[in-house]
Amino acid sequence: MTTRSKLKQRQRVDHSHVEPLPDPHREPDMNRRRRIRAFDGILVPYFAGRGDVLVSGEGYLRHDASNDSEQLAPDCMVAFGVDNPDAIEARNGYVIGEVGKPPDLVLEVGSSSKGRQDYTVKREAYLGYGVPEYWRFDHTGGRYHVSALAGDVLVDGEYQPA
Repeated sequence: MTTRSKLKQRQRVDHSHVEPLPDPHREPDMNRRRRIRAFDGILVPYFAGRGDVLVSGEGYLRHDASNDSEQLAPDCMVAFGVDNPDAIEARNGYVIGEVGKPPDLVLEVGSSSKGRQDYTVKREAYLGYGVPEYWRFDHTGGRYHVSALAGDVLVDGEYQPA
């Protein structure tokens, strides 16, 4: 991860009374899930000593919790400087309007059903959310994405290759 968060004044949200968002629809893909767990297995222990870091995924990413048209559910996301990572996970979604900033990094793992969307539609959506780094991993070496690993960094409102 190459960027550092530029924290804005965050809204303090009491997540204890917030209704969890419903589970996103997912096409079953056991190979993809195994690779997502591998990223979790690396990132979660790495940041375990920091109480302000969220490493999560497969829940919604939205600007507004009530906007059901926002259906993005990143495979993995990392956010630095968040008040209560456990509450965000219990919410089953990262709501930018509540947290006060987008996640610092989003990663998508390639699959036959979503590979093309990862580097087209999702890339544009994450750009619209202001996600500073967007990475794509393809365990096949390029069958689902253009390459095995590709990343974009937000520079002046546009993604540039990392």
